[in-house]
Amino acid sequence: MDRLGVPLKLREQRLGHSDASLTLDVYTHVVGDDDLRLAGRLGEILRPNAPDLERQEVAGLAKPLVN
Repeated sequence: MDRLGVPLKLREQRLGHSDASLTLDVYTHVVGDDDLRLAGRLGEILRPNAPDLERQEVAGLAKPLVN
């Protein structure tokens, strides 16, 4: 439900929890793909004109930051 963006209150009700903190403590965790997706979206929002390094890496155009 977290990955689907279901509101916390609805998740709490569906799981039969009386407190949202239980839902968050037990059932909410970071998934690697989710973390990467969030980082990409935040990068798009905060630096909309920055080059897309992932596409450049795939094309072999990206330069390392440090030699």
